Amino acid sequence: MLALSNLAGPLAANLLSAGSSSGNSLVGFLPLIIIVLAFFFLLVRPQRARQRRAQQTQASLMPGAQVMTTSGIFATVTALDDEAVTVEIAPGVHVRFLKGAISQVVPSPTSTDSSVELPPDDRPPA
Repeated sequence: MLALSNLAGPLAANLLSAGSSSGNSLVGFLPLIIIVLAFFFLLVRPQRARQRRAQQTQASLMPGAQVMTTSGIFATVTALDDEAVTVEIAPGVHVRFLKGAISQVVPSPTSTDSSVELPPDDRPPA
């Protein structure tokens, strides 16, 4: 039976000779460096941006704001705690959510932009 020490010597010698004969070892690491950089720019940076936007949204919550939860429920903020938000999803129905469950602040549906001009066919009769 072959001993592990008998295999380790020739294996180490082969690895050392292969490294010195390849010339520049940085060229061998170039694909790995490119993969790490691509991973960072395609996955890590966008995730950080999403987390930053979510934290800004949660910090800007105020009573009376129209919000949408991560589950798609539209509600009005009625009270805020350190970690929780109480929202009204229907008249008289109050539900408590963690601030992390608020995905976005929704613009009020009553606000209309009067500067937008309707096409002639869509204008209401005067």
